Amino acid sequence: MTNVKIYLVEDDPIVALDIERMLDEMGYSLVGTSDNANEAIKDIAKLDVDLVLMDINIKGRMNGIETAKKVLEMEIPVIFLTGLEEPQVFQAAREVSSFGYLVKPVNRFTLQSNIDVVLSSTAGKSPFANSVSIVEEQKKLNDTFFFKSGDKYIKVRTSDILVVEANGNYSIIYTSKRKFAIKAPLKEMKLKLSSLLFVQVHRSCIVQLTEIESINIANMTISVNNRDISIGKSYKADLLKKLNKF
Repeated sequence: MTNVKIYLVEDDPIVALDIERMLDEMGYSLVGTSDNANEAIKDIAKLDVDLVLMDINIKGRMNGIETAKKVLEMEIPVIFLTGLEEPQVFQAAREVSSFGYLVKPVNRFTLQSNIDVVLSSTAGKSPFANSVSIVEEQKKLNDTFFFKSGDKYIKVRTSDILVVEANGNYSIIYTSKRKFAIKAPLKEMKLKLSSLLFVQVHRSCIVQLTEIESINIANMTISVNNRDISIGKSYKADLLKKLNKF
């Protein structure tokens, strides 16, 4: 998507520079930055802004959540950035804006995925349309799972899941360190995993997009964690659509 104008509110200059670099690589236009609410609100009101990236902990009396309320009154969508991976912070941000919530350090894939989802959902309509579906995807993206292993339930972050494979009425969950057999079919696990982070590549396999190391189009396989996985013909188009290809 070209000519997309983004404003960044971030009080850490190193983080701001990193995000500016990623936005430039994605082809988006960063029209302004600020580290405080007053300056940000004045700038955004004057500029033609399509989307605001908002750090929750910023300088000044108003935090990012309070600032976002002012921005949303201008009918401009806000994606939150935070270094605090805490349920109460997520809930407070969610109550203000359902467009996105990213935990720093932000990587390019999750940043672009969230921006693309928001811009796609707001194209040609009020930026508040489809906000329910967006927040549901964000909630999935930030969730953790507890998988049963013997007499214990083991905590696994969503981002640590590499591959999910079907095995009858069970799903086999693979992380880099271990695997879990879960009594749930693959289609049920797919509903619990965010489409921003995971993609189904075969009728019996889902993989995390950021863990794909290579794709061999000739023999229709991908490599994840040094393991080759077949790509089903009907899943190829969706897989390629979600990748940053050059």
